[in-house]
Order: sequence, then structure tokens, then C-alpha cells
Amino acid sequence: MRIATLGLLLLGFTGAVSAQTVTTFTEPFTASGGVSVGPDGDIYVADFGRFLNQNGGTTVYRVTPEGDVSVFATGFAGASGNAFDAEGNLFQSNIGGNRISKITPDGTVTTYATEGIVAPVGVAVDAAGNVYNTNCQSPGRISKTTPDGTTTTFASSPLMSCPNGLTIDDDGNLYTANFNNGRIVKITPDGAASELVSLSNAPIGNGHLTFANGRLYVCNWGGFIYEVTLGGVARVLAGSGTGLADGPAAEAQFFRPNGISASMTGDTLYLNQTAELVALPQIHPNTVRMITGVRQTVDAADEAPDADGLGLAPSAPNPFRSATRIAYTLPHPMPVSLRVYDVLGRPVRTLVERVEAGGTHEVRWDGRSDGGQRLAAGLYLYALAGLDRRVVQRVTLLR
Repeated sequence: MRIATLGLLLLGFTGAVSAQTVTTFTEPFTASGGVSVGPDGDIYVADFGRFLNQNGGTTVYRVTPEGDVSVFATGFAGASGNAFDAEGNLFQSNIGGNRISKITPDGTVTTYATEGIVAPVGVAVDAAGNVYNTNCQSPGRISKTTPDGTTTTFASSPLMSCPNGLTIDDDGNLYTANFNNGRIVKITPDGAASELVSLSNAPIGNGHLTFANGRLYVCNWGGFIYEVTLGGVARVLAGSGTGLADGPAAEAQFFRPNGISASMTGDTLYLNQTAELVALPQIHPNTVRMITGVRQTVDAADEAPDADGLGLAPSAPNPFRSATRIAYTLPHPMPVSLRVYDVLGRPVRTLVERVEAGGTHEVRWDGRSDGGQRLAAGLYLYALAGLDRRVVQRVTLLR
């Protein structure tokens, strides 16, 4: 492939991050826990505490979209994940107090649930008013509290290792992000757990996640915000690694992003992160950042197939260290090739070169060249070619 040809292909690349912008819009303050957008459009940010191993935060703050910060409620013990119900009540976990608190719209705080709740983090509320929370254990556990105040264990699975954030989709499926590793776990309405996807491992793993626009958005402590389809296809929505830089999403940097929530329209994501490059266990001070233009790009996996049905999905995980999976779809049997190129358009690995049956296929790339050498970290492209059609995606290799 000639470099000029590869450049033309990149102009039509739909999996790349280009339309979003990252902006820090608050001054540093003490809010390291969960983030939820309220029915009033304000952002509610909890304070887990100053240190990761000392969950002593007592406050939930209200932040306007213009960046004005005020105290909304106090009296918590390690305020972490939170979620609103249909009545405008905010349910707040207390990881240091083993309880879930209920905060009314006027800021009144009461204890909502305590039975069997241990180190609660993420919170989600379903359409019937049931409140779910993760319990940071290994194996992890999810509790369910019904509107009459009865709390039971809803799900438990070794797939969950300190389940952190929690969110719910339109069909009542729960999703949790592990803190101890990169795994995202799906829990069906009957409590069955399965792995949705495993993201690249960060220094620890994932922060929280939220559901909007028919997909998940996940904070990953490696400095990335992932977009994950409900079919388990993941790509980096924003971030180029650890740092504090604003700007275009593909160039922005994040440092321990944790809580995340979407605006009512789904076009803006709000998240908090550590505001200074400090060593663990310190996680204060914090800032709130926003990613705008979220709905301007559509995952290639969600788009209608080309007229001839040739399709190439974003790889998962992306970025990756040890290996990534690449899925592609063919409308009928045909000779195809799937090759990896460096940014100069030079082929470095041939993954497929054969006649394939119609349907969906998947291959694994281990970050090595055709000769077996470990390739350098950086951006690579992979192209699926069949008959007179060619589709291109890109992937980032970490070392």
C-alpha cells in the first residue's frame, strides 16, 4: 500500500476520535468520588477522600455547567458512587460507612440501606425504583434494595473484582467496571453475570462508567475514556495516556479519571480526576472536566454495513499491551486480506490472506511483526481488503 493511498483511507476512518474536545472547567477542589448529572442539569460530585486507602470524604458538591462549585450535602463516610431516581433523589454510597444514603432534592440526608452492604461504591437505580450498589469485594457482589427497604444480594461472581462503577441500560441490564483489573461485567435482570469486554489494564483498573447514547462510557486509570458498545466492542473515545492536557480528544490526557456521567442530551460527558500528578495513595485535589461533541461520531460497529456488506469493527481492547481482537464481516465467500501497517503505510503483519466464508470472523494480533519481533509502542492501522473494497481502522499499541 502506498503512503498516499493510506492517507486517503484515513480521511474516511470512522473509528478515530476527532470531533470531541476535552476541557477542564473547575478550579481544583476535594471531590474524588462518583459523578451524576441531576435533573436540573447540574453535576453532583462526591468526595471519596484525600487518600485512596483512607475513605474519609464527607461531602457531595453541586457543580454548574459553568464551573461554579457549592456544597449540596454533608455527613457521609467516604462518598463514592451515586445515582438519581425518577423523583430527583440522589442515592449516595458510603464506602467507609457500609451504607447507602438518600439525599432529597433539598439536600436532606437519611440512611437508606445498611443490611449486608460492605464497602459500597457504584450505585444505579432502575425504572421501578430499585437501588443497586456494588460491594468492593473479591469475588464482587451487587446488592439490591427495593422501595420498601428490603436489601438482598442480587448478584455475585468471581468476574467482579472490587466492582467499582455501576450503571443500567434501557433493558434493565446492569454493568460494572472492576477496580482491580480492566474487566467490564454485564449482569442481566435475573442476576446472571458475564464478561462484556476487558479493557487495557491501567495502574489499577477502571473507575466508574455511565450509560448514554445506547452505549457505555468508562473511565480507565490508564488515562483513557473508553466507549463500549453493548455488544462488547471498545474503543478510546478520548485520551492519549496519563497527564493533564486539555484539547482535542485524541490528544488530551487524563490522570486517574474516576466518576463519569452524561448530560441529558448525551452530547457531553462530565468526569472528575486528580488535578495534580501526585503519587498514590493521594487522590486530592480534583477537577471536573467535560468532553463535548460526544454524539458527533458514531462507532463503526453501529453503522449500517457498506453496500457490499464488507465490515471491519474497532479492535478490542484498544489501546492494548499483550493482544487485541479484530472482528470483520463478509457478505459472502471471497478472497480477503487483513494486514497491519505502521503510520507510514508500511505493512508489518499479515493476519489473514485466504478465501473466507461469509459471516463474521475474528482474529487476534499480539503486537508482533510477521517475523515475530515485538513492535514499538505507537499507532498502527489495520486494513481489510476484499474484491475492490478496502476498510481501515486504527489501534494503539502500549508497552
